[in-house]
Amino acid sequence: MVKVAANNAIFLLNTGPLADGSMDRNFIDAMKIVKTWLDKNAESIYGTKGGPFPLESWGGSTQKGKKIYVHLFDPKNTDFQLPVLNQHVKRILYFEGKVPVKYENNNGRLLLRLDKAKLNSLNTIIQIELE
Repeated sequence: MVKVAANNAIFLLNTGPLADGSMDRNFIDAMKIVKTWLDKNAESIYGTKGGPFPLESWGGSTQKGKKIYVHLFDPKNTDFQLPVLNQHVKRILYFEGKVPVKYENNNGRLLLRLDKAKLNSLNTIIQIELE
């Protein structure tokens, strides 16, 4: 879902009932997992467009107004260098808990100093607020 949103695409689900009118149990279980994730992270997906950091192996970004949501897929270490951002940063937060992220800004190159305890192996979301 994050990959779709980061690419400015639309996520469509196509499912139908089985021959007996019931829904496939695997599909129901998968949708419960998606719902649980969206209950916490919908702001970083719904109403956004692809952000300034295109989808790459490390993750990608979405954006809504002056908020950029950086989705990191399984960050390998605690220092993470983002591509150049040609906008002024107001603050950077972990999306979950809204705790500040330590970072350095060197001429638009943001070096995030991530707290290992706050990393999620599936998708760590970093919220960048612009001025």
